[in-house]
Formats: sequence, C-alpha cells, structure tokens
Amino acid sequence: MNKKNLLPFFIFCFITVELFAQDSDFALSDPLQPGKVMYPSFIGAEIAMGQSLQQGDLRAEFCDCLPFKDGRGLRFDIGGKWESYISNRLAYGFGFGFSYTTNSAAYQEVSDYQFIDNGNVIATVPVRTQQTMNTSFSAITFSPFIKIYPLKRLWFRIVPRIEYVVGSTQEQTLDLLQRKAVNRDGNEFELSFDPSDPKLADKKVTTTRATIQNSEFASLRALQLGLVPSIGFDFRIGNKVVVSPNVQLNIPLTSYSTQSESFKILAWQFGLDVKFRLGKSVIAPAKK
Repeated sequence: MNKKNLLPFFIFCFITVELFAQDSDFALSDPLQPGKVMYPSFIGAEIAMGQSLQQGDLRAEFCDCLPFKDGRGLRFDIGGKWESYISNRLAYGFGFGFSYTTNSAAYQEVSDYQFIDNGNVIATVPVRTQQTMNTSFSAITFSPFIKIYPLKRLWFRIVPRIEYVVGSTQEQTLDLLQRKAVNRDGNEFELSFDPSDPKLADKKVTTTRATIQNSEFASLRALQLGLVPSIGFDFRIGNKVVVSPNVQLNIPLTSYSTQSESFKILAWQFGLDVKFRLGKSVIAPAKK
C-alpha cells in the first residue's frame, strides 16, 4: 500500500472500530454467561440556544393594525435531566427547565399625515412609517423523551414538549422613517412626534418614535405543546461523564395567543448535554 494512504486508512479503521465496538460500561451480556443487563442511569444538565422563526400572523391586541408576519428572534433553554437505558441502543428519560423565546416583526407603510393650524388642515403629506412588534415568552418546561442509538455514539431523540408560560411581554412601536415631507404644492414640512400632544400623553415618545403599547399578553395561552426532534453525538470523558453536542428543532403545536390562532414560534437550536453516570452496568444471573 502506498505510504501516503496509510494515515487515512488507519484513521478510517480507528473510526470504524470506535463506532461499532462495544463499550464495557454498556456491553450486552456475555453469551457464555447469559443473563439480564441492568444499565446505569444518568443525571445531568442541558443548554440550548438558536434562532426562532415566526409562523402565522400576530394581530395587535390594542389597535386596528395590519398583522405582523415573518418575525425572527432567539430561543434559549436551560435545565436538568434524568436518563436511563433499556438497552445499549435505546434510552428514555425526562428533562425539566426554563425557556425564553423572543420574536420581532415589523412592516412599513405610507399614510397621509395632516398638518393642522387653529383647527384647520393646512397641508396633507405622505409619510413613511414602520410598525414594530417585539414579544417575549418565559416558560417552565417538562420534556419526557425516547433516545435511539443507530450507531454506538450517534443518537436520535424524540421529545414531546410541555411548557407553561409564566411571563410574556409585547411592545409595539411606531417609527418615523423620514424627517421631512413635501406636499403636492411643493411645500416642505418638518416631521416629528410632539411629546406635548394630548393624544400621546400616556405614551413613551421621542421625536422619531412612539411606543403604542408595552404590556403583557391579554390573550395569552399559557399551556404550550410541541415536539422537539434532535440528533447528537456522545463524547465520553472517563468512566462517568458524557458530553453530547446536538442540534434540535422546536416544532410548536399551539399558538401563544387565543386572538391570533396561527401565531406560533419555531426554533432551530444548538445544544449541549452533560450527564453523570450513577452506578455501573450489572449482569443479573439468568433464571434457572
């Protein structure tokens, strides 16, 4: 064999042996000593973060506005877990923790703005504005799961997700995207929000931004259901610690709002699980 090919050959052999060789901690019973294998359980922690993507339309609760669509944000999860094995190819367990999800959606529009002097309209000019809706949801999570190992260290996990939302926010803002406008007669006007305007007395206002609303969701659906399929790989550190990087997809089954039934938030996340072994594998003698 060509010497240049020796290194890739040995790397391939090593990976193949690592993937398919049995692990002493998870080995099946010895054919010469038949019996039932009792596998150890694990406790650990997990963390995941990634991008959230809005599905469906979100309608404002406090104004007759256009629906907000195609929002994006972040989802963050942290929690603990317990896991045990039925065989060296199948595991089960549950996780519990905390999740935080954000979403931001916006649209632009051009509408006529009237300049009024002493009760009379002196000019009407087109003004370009942007409406933005920022939302967030904090929840307690519970996630039973089944984990399948098609290879020695590679696994697929199927998780039905149950969440209870304990906090929510929605902030809708209106931004001026121009400071000057020209009417049909060619006259130029300066544009800004007037903090002294009685209509804006209860709003947070600057010269270019007005906060229309900042509150919790009145139409919140607290109980959230979803599915979280994921794929990961185990790296064992010593005899008791397993670190598992993974990728997961949070698929929502319920809307966050009873007013906006199609409004859901999907999330792609990168995660990291760290678990610690409790006890060792034990081979119970076969019954005679």
